[in-house]
Amino acid sequence: MNPLEILPAEISAQIFGHLDAHSLAQVAQVARAWYSLTLDSHVWRQVFLKTWQAAERSNPLPLMVGGKGIGSQEGFDQSWAAMYRARKQINTNWSKGDAMAIYLNGHTDSVYCVQFDE
Repeated sequence: MNPLEILPAEISAQIFGHLDAHSLAQVAQVARAWYSLTLDSHVWRQVFLKTWQAAERSNPLPLMVGGKGIGSQEGFDQSWAAMYRARKQINTNWSKGDAMAIYLNGHTDSVYCVQFDE
């Protein structure tokens, strides 16, 4: 028996949102219905935020200028799974030192921080 058949899809998505990306990949192989739930954007939003959202460690909290850098604030059609993969690839590249220098026209010295608006 598939226990997710008796639960509403919203509850099942909440449950899957507590998993990590590796566990989601494993659960996707259990049944077609489970696979469909692992594609849900709400599930990946929870996984993304749980994994990559920075813990606030300063007191007072730093002033946030601009957005949080996690996609549009409306975000309903946001591909959170794609954002997760991109963020994981960025972190892997940084860990390996596999970064590429990009030159910004108009700057004569090093740039250490760049913020892009949504």
